[in-house]
Amino acid sequence: VAIIGIAAASAIALLGRSDTTPKDARNVASLVHEARRQALARGPIDPIAVAAGNVARTQIEFSTDSTGASLVRLWVLDDSNPTASVYVLLSQDPLSSDTKIYGVGNAAAMFDGDPLPNALAGSVTRNVYPDGSSDAMTVYLQHKVQATRYRVAVPPITSIPIVYDKW
Repeated sequence: VAIIGIAAASAIALLGRSDTTPKDARNVASLVHEARRQALARGPIDPIAVAAGNVARTQIEFSTDSTGASLVRLWVLDDSNPTASVYVLLSQDPLSSDTKIYGVGNAAAMFDGDPLPNALAGSVTRNVYPDGSSDAMTVYLQHKVQATRYRVAVPPITSIPIVYDKW
């Protein structure tokens, strides 16, 4: 009887937890959209900075730390001094503790069953350019306990993120 009670209490606690994966997927999409907006608003990059290899106006960094926590950061290029242009942190969004970034792909996975990227280890950065285009990407998110999976696909030409509720 005690075992049944413990199992029931554990199941109720698990069911009582809200699934934050959909919210986190929308937050990732929002940050990608903000990266595009910032790239367009800030305009062309100084030619000296471009010659030095800085062609992206904004960068989005997806990372997982040693504890398994996932974080999304938005960096913008400060080319006010073109000979010493650097990316500066504009914002960061830690995902909820129940959601993890499984991986970040190099293509906009628009269909269920598209090939999955390798699991994220460390960090991955994707670029957004001054014309609003970006590196193609798909961010795969999953709940750490439940079977919930979302993906955020970003086509390179428009950089407008699309949220899907499975992968």
